[in-house]
Amino acid sequence: MIGSYHVVSLKHITCIVASVLTCVASGCTSPIRRTEPLAEARISAEAARADLDFLYRSLQSAHYNLYVHRPKSQYDAYFRQIRSRLSEPKSRLDLVRELQPFVAFGKIGHARIEFPVSEYVGAAQEGGTVLPFDIRVDGDRVFVTHSYLQDSRIRPGVELLTFDEQPVQEIVEEISRFVSGERPYMVQAQLERFFPRWLWLARGDIGQLRVSGRTADDERFVETISGLPIAQVEPVKSEWTEALSTREVRLIDERTAYLRPGPFYNIGGGDPMNLDEFRHFIDEAFQKILTANPQTLIIDVRDNPGGDNSFSDLMVTWFANGPFCFSDDFSIKASAEIRELYQKLSAESADEKDIVAQMYHAMKDKKNGEIVRFELPRVSPRQDRFRGQVFLLVNRHSYSNAASLAGMVQDYGFAKIIGEETADLPTSYASSAQFTLPNSGLVVTYPKGYFVRPNGDKSLRGVVPDFPIAQAVVNEGPDAVLRAALEAIDDHRP
Repeated sequence: MIGSYHVVSLKHITCIVASVLTCVASGCTSPIRRTEPLAEARISAEAARADLDFLYRSLQSAHYNLYVHRPKSQYDAYFRQIRSRLSEPKSRLDLVRELQPFVAFGKIGHARIEFPVSEYVGAAQEGGTVLPFDIRVDGDRVFVTHSYLQDSRIRPGVELLTFDEQPVQEIVEEISRFVSGERPYMVQAQLERFFPRWLWLARGDIGQLRVSGRTADDERFVETISGLPIAQVEPVKSEWTEALSTREVRLIDERTAYLRPGPFYNIGGGDPMNLDEFRHFIDEAFQKILTANPQTLIIDVRDNPGGDNSFSDLMVTWFANGPFCFSDDFSIKASAEIRELYQKLSAESADEKDIVAQMYHAMKDKKNGEIVRFELPRVSPRQDRFRGQVFLLVNRHSYSNAASLAGMVQDYGFAKIIGEETADLPTSYASSAQFTLPNSGLVVTYPKGYFVRPNGDKSLRGVVPDFPIAQAVVNEGPDAVLRAALEAIDDHRP
């Protein structure tokens, strides 16, 4: 229903890692750096300009509110700048470098051009290199969160100051052009997961880099490093990102149960919208919880990429104390693009109650550009629900439907929110759809809808926890945040 930038991003990460692991298995982990560009078809200047024209025309037609954060005059000026640069043949990768900042210019998280996975994997197979550490941006300071270097002073917790004498803040600003997000906090959160990849997209392979930094003891240092092979970094990176897809239920103690539902889509392969595996897990998890009869339940959606509310609604029915809906104010924009998509999808479904079919019926007689209000069905709770205290644990990486879920349960009073403010917004331009540029084949995602959280708050603010817990730059042992959450919960038990 909602559509999600972050679900798609997670699928891309999975695809990247799987491809690189295949590459590693076939012996392409040599640190030899690529010296020649990948051989690939060039897109003529005329075809590239035609794709840009198609992109802007389609965004104006189908995007719910393209100019909500940027006036049309600024977008038009940026369009002319890019068009003037498309005077020579471009590789597909070069075209992404030009067009993704144009889509991200609108400051909407659910509008983007897909990361060039095939080119990234191709670079990995040819020994391409990336920045050998991940970062976290806190305001105007930049820290190392994970390092893939051996015997280096660049370790987690180090504050980064310069790359090749250039202030790191300038580099972050440069790379931020590629990131779609409504506000700096959301952009910074995404950089924490994707910075080395976007730096590669912007600048190509990382050769030698002179890095200056400052340790936690305020000791300054300068170190010259080399980029590491993509095929070496990605498998290690996947080790700490695997938690994004885990599902878990357990008792922490006799009073407290813990549930990690994992992403709100099917992770078992096949149709991502197939509810069967998730429904089975959730039903079984709550049967265990009800049998144990704890006083408190912690639902952990930290680092959750989001998904679809049809999944999260199944979970909420187990503890909600009344009917609910993630939004009482949901609307879509009628356009030729979405009308064509909905007509195709509704024709494929024989169920007249299918929500896509209902949306198509609601807009089929509307003029293009007209906003169509759509009343979403309310979901009823189960009679055999959990009746204890519920806390939803979030952080800045609780994205898309995970943020909507947090906003909804907070507004209805179903649960207290604990943790770090979400970067993503519970009121959002979303319900994503896609179109493809005719010459390059680049896939563009855009929001066709807009939904408001149940309490009606339309501000550009994430879900603010009832009980804030700051997230440390460096993981302080076995889940320090969960320990802090348990202490806060103990202080507020009835």
